[in-house]
Amino acid sequence: MDLLMLSEINTMKKEDLKNALLDLIDYVKKANKNDSVMLQILEEVKKGSNEREELKDEMTQLKSNNEVHVLLKELADVKSHLSAFHLHQQPTMENDSSPPPSFADAVKKSVHAALKEDKAKCDVIISKVEEKGKNESFVADLFSTISYDTKPIGVMRLGRKKEDTHHHRLLKWSFSANFEARDFRSRFEEVRKDKPNDLSGFHVRPGRNQEDQAAFRKSAIVANTFNKEAKHEGDMCSYSVRDSGSIWKFEKQADGKWVHISDWKLEKSFFANSNELMNMMTTINYEFPIICLSETWLGATSCHIANIPYYNHEYSIRNARIGGGVSIFIHSNISNYSVRRDISILNSHIESIFIEIDQSFISADRNIVVGCIYRPQKQSAIDFNEILKSTLDRLSNENKHVYLAGDYNINLLTANSHLSCSDFVDVLFANSFLPTINKPTKITGSSATIIDNIFINNLTRASTTSGILANSISDHCPVFCFTPFHNNKSNQNNFITKRLFTDRNKNKFHDLISSTQSDQVLNETNCRTAFTSFYTQFTTIIDKSFPLTKIKLGYKNRKPWLTGAMKNFIKMKNKLYCKYIKTKNPNDQKQYKSYKITLRSILYKAERTHYDPPCVGQA
Repeated sequence: MDLLMLSEINTMKKEDLKNALLDLIDYVKKANKNDSVMLQILEEVKKGSNEREELKDEMTQLKSNNEVHVLLKELADVKSHLSAFHLHQQPTMENDSSPPPSFADAVKKSVHAALKEDKAKCDVIISKVEEKGKNESFVADLFSTISYDTKPIGVMRLGRKKEDTHHHRLLKWSFSANFEARDFRSRFEEVRKDKPNDLSGFHVRPGRNQEDQAAFRKSAIVANTFNKEAKHEGDMCSYSVRDSGSIWKFEKQADGKWVHISDWKLEKSFFANSNELMNMMTTINYEFPIICLSETWLGATSCHIANIPYYNHEYSIRNARIGGGVSIFIHSNISNYSVRRDISILNSHIESIFIEIDQSFISADRNIVVGCIYRPQKQSAIDFNEILKSTLDRLSNENKHVYLAGDYNINLLTANSHLSCSDFVDVLFANSFLPTINKPTKITGSSATIIDNIFINNLTRASTTSGILANSISDHCPVFCFTPFHNNKSNQNNFITKRLFTDRNKNKFHDLISSTQSDQVLNETNCRTAFTSFYTQFTTIIDKSFPLTKIKLGYKNRKPWLTGAMKNFIKMKNKLYCKYIKTKNPNDQKQYKSYKITLRSILYKAERTHYDPPCVGQA
């Protein structure tokens, strides 16, 4: 029998190898120890064993070699520099004692992930290409049609082929690192205008990295939700996700054609800004008892999935149109409240939702009514003022604390020059309502207006505090108002006592236990007395080592991945935003937007790393 060598085994088919090994096993069982083939087998086994031992010795020497340690250190430095280059203009932690972002180490250790992200920008995805013939032939013909010189280094179909012959998988082309996919698409679009018959059936887009793909999927979910609502409301509008991830709105005209509504912006919706809102709440370390939001863009379906953790949601939404909508989020600590449907109004001139909180719950002298109001910008301010007057007249007769928060789209700075604004102010003043905000809340490059406000009739509360939060959640600045009511139920557990089991305290406990004399306990003949003595000694040591400490219950971090450094990054972004709206300098605007984009990427990667750590290391 001829002995199989390793070189032969590596080239054998699986079934042939299996049969050969079975024959070899049978032969070994029957052969005697002096058989020539058996001796050759033993020699090969011995040779392989010696080679493994030599390899182990070499690995041991490498581990103990100082030069290897130096190389590893230099490699770590190179990775760090590459990471810093990849995160250009990333906010830095200056004079910050808090721990670094949780994802930083993962980024430094994952240069491969960064390279993979960059490589995605060199890919081109084309759809609606029939799956017949060779993909390479189609690519060659297309490049010849558009007269493009650069050739791809790889061509492949994405996904598993389906039985449906009308469904064609996406075709991906991969290019070298210096290739610009967007330039290729521009060239493709230019040629398609001249040769519509040859290229009209195809759609070309650049590849997406993981972050862009996640954002695209999120936009797709929102667009699908809007489309379901639009279909329910008459199917007169449609929403689609563009290659960039932005959502476009189309309306159906009388002639049946669909027209793109260019002034529609998703940035106003709840889903587009909910993460920014929760990041802001985490940064300022405070849970607002009541949060009022206008222009939520919620519908009959999406209103049920719009939520803020630990808040109850009351809302008023449009039934026949997309857009608008008002919501009040009430903290779960406030249980004794009711929705005032009798004064909540929803029509083309005003959208409002009111709640009433029982005075006993917050130890107030009367009930508190909170309203969220939105006036559609293009609707009549005169009709709005009439409806608002009727509502306030009724509330004034109820003798309650009232807070009116909302986007009125009436600029208080024009009260002396515009009749509708003057009438609006007169309606409020006549019912003893005063504004708590006297600075612009919507600032653009060419204007500044006070259109967002919180009006209160609680004139007896001189300690009421209000202001504007410098945060670019949307195109309006958030406003706030505090009134120090004392809620016995919510404040009774503001402090707790606990023992701190720090390393220092543990060491102290160990030292005290070690130095304690236990003779008195061991020599005691009475069991009850011995236990009492032991218990006294032990509790005394516990109290000395881990004393009870009074701890204040603060805001619970709903986003555990948001580190102290990241909170500082968010504060810095808000400072840059304040600087821009004060100076209106284009350079300040550019700096703010650049910082905001970089920070958004950092927060996304941090959250992804926290909830799915293996993905970052394996990307």
